[in-house]
Amino acid sequence: MQAKFFILKNTYILKLQCLLLFILLATIRSQAQSHRVDSLQLILHTAQPDTNKVKLLIALSDAYLGKALSKKNHEEALNSAKQAQILAESLGFESGRVRAIERQANTYMLKMRIDSSLRLYQSILPYAEQTKNDYLLVDILSGIGTDMMRKGQPEAARIHLRRAAELAHKRGFQRLEAFCLKTLGATYMQEDRYNECIDTLILAGEVAQKAHELRIYADICFNLNNAYGNIAQHAKSLEWAKQMLNVGFRMRDTFFISKAYLTLGMTSLEAQSIDSSEWFTLRALELGGNILDNYSIVELYYNLASIAGLRKDYQSQLKWLLKSDPLELLMKGGINEHTIKGLNLRGDCYYNLGRIKEAEQCYAKAAKNAEITGDWTGISRAYLGLSKIAERNNPTAALLYYKKHITARDSLINEKNTKKLTQIEMTHEFSQKQAFAKAEQDRALALRDARGKQQQLIFAIVVLGLLAAAGFIFYNYRQQQERRRTELELANLRAQINPHFIFNCLNSIYRYTKERDTDTAAKYLQKFSSLLRLVLENSRTEKITLARDLDALQLYVDIESLRFKEKLQYSLTIDPEIDTTFIQIPGMLIQPHVENAIWHGLMHRQDGGHITVRLTLPAENLLHIEIEDDGVGRVAAADLESKSALTKKSLGQKITAERLKGTGKLAFSETIDLNDANGNASGTKVIMEIPL
Repeated sequence: MQAKFFILKNTYILKLQCLLLFILLATIRSQAQSHRVDSLQLILHTAQPDTNKVKLLIALSDAYLGKALSKKNHEEALNSAKQAQILAESLGFESGRVRAIERQANTYMLKMRIDSSLRLYQSILPYAEQTKNDYLLVDILSGIGTDMMRKGQPEAARIHLRRAAELAHKRGFQRLEAFCLKTLGATYMQEDRYNECIDTLILAGEVAQKAHELRIYADICFNLNNAYGNIAQHAKSLEWAKQMLNVGFRMRDTFFISKAYLTLGMTSLEAQSIDSSEWFTLRALELGGNILDNYSIVELYYNLASIAGLRKDYQSQLKWLLKSDPLELLMKGGINEHTIKGLNLRGDCYYNLGRIKEAEQCYAKAAKNAEITGDWTGISRAYLGLSKIAERNNPTAALLYYKKHITARDSLINEKNTKKLTQIEMTHEFSQKQAFAKAEQDRALALRDARGKQQQLIFAIVVLGLLAAAGFIFYNYRQQQERRRTELELANLRAQINPHFIFNCLNSIYRYTKERDTDTAAKYLQKFSSLLRLVLENSRTEKITLARDLDALQLYVDIESLRFKEKLQYSLTIDPEIDTTFIQIPGMLIQPHVENAIWHGLMHRQDGGHITVRLTLPAENLLHIEIEDDGVGRVAAADLESKSALTKKSLGQKITAERLKGTGKLAFSETIDLNDANGNASGTKVIMEIPL
């Protein structure tokens, strides 16, 4: 016990030392920027009013923007840029004038004065186009796109952002390309187009990492956290929040570390991980209490208040809510989901403390504001609170409030279901567009290759007939191999997305909807759409990471478990030495065997059964996979099922084996019949070994 305490104590001390080191390094960085500002001001004090002074003023503006985010630094940056513009205009220094205006636009963007920023960017756009200054042009186009996005014009924003991203990619401006793609992804999020949003953001992250732009990559991680959170994929959302924290530590930036802790706290709360949420939120408050903006600090207090409410510690909940009151008075933005959430939290807290009148006032104000903004979540929660209060003295009002709560809740559910159905349609449409584009590209490449081969063939005939004949035979052989590979890939995709399985899933969703079990129907629909998306994404490449394959397998098992009324039990054991995000295998490798175990082994048992998947690494370059079930066994299954049914159900396994043999990626495969102590069939075990 003493040894364990000593280890925990040393671990805590080590973490505290690392934290203090990062804070110290961030302070040193801030001091370096302050030193640069002081040096530039000293030089400017004696500088002559010429073009060099214009450049110095622009550099001073950049230095202020590089310091800690604050209103004072923004104002100083803006004043330096305006001085540079005035001096440049007096000297007729046009390029200096344009760069000074660009710095002003950048500063206005940071100050969220969007109209001023947009007006300045548009005023210097013709100059950048006429002079063909590509770097300046990309910066201006990206600024215009960002401003239009913030004004709620995503389609207009994408026109400028796509143009900027294409030009940046062409000229090798990776930092600007990453920024444009990041903002482009944000415009898709505005319209709930999460497939395009996630794909664009992942591409932006790859570009940002190549350019070693950690700050932009941290923003991308934050946006991916939000995107996955909005489609209720909490594991992915948490993964990107942790990635944001790692980037913050790599940058030694206390602001980003604090923001990442806040994001982890909120994401963990959504995933119902209360202890983790509290730990992350307290770390964010400890580190960022003096550097985060008021909105973020209030979110921290709300998070801690929500955690206290879940633990029924209402005095602590009230303490955190009261701490947020002075900051909310300083915040601007009017009525929004944030203020409505705070009012409902206060209503819940006062109600649980027995302060009914104050609770009723908070709920009533929340309901009024939520109806103005159309916030169904806020309306539902507020009227539920009013209904509970009215139950004591006014049953008629209580019933009216409860009906309003039910109406709002149903509207919220319908809105979520509509979004999910729209997401499925968009996924299908997006995949079709990608498939069509790929087909066109393949056809163009095939035509180009055919022309080259035809020229080679003519030349070979002229030079030597024998070589031409040999080349013709080799060409036919290659075409046959290509056709065979294409047929296998198509067959594999058909096996992965079994039409019979899709029909059963849709039928189950219809049944739950008809039975008014909307929660189960929504859960089923979310998992089904996620599985379809993963399968379609994984089918684009010959190999995927083991983590993605296991994600698809988990979704498949969850769906089958819902259909089996939770009779199906599933467990996954992974050797700690296996890095699932690094190892790559052919897609949908394990799923056909699990499907075979369910339909052949477990479906014939009244009480369901259990499937276990084990992954080990017996050698550095060898993956060992075991799929074991406690079903009726192969012999009993053969007696119960018809021969045609067996053939159909085994199709996925057969195609998987052919794919692996064709690529030389199957070292060993064996199916073992399991028996109990009396010699009776007790299940089946499939063993595969895949070279890495």
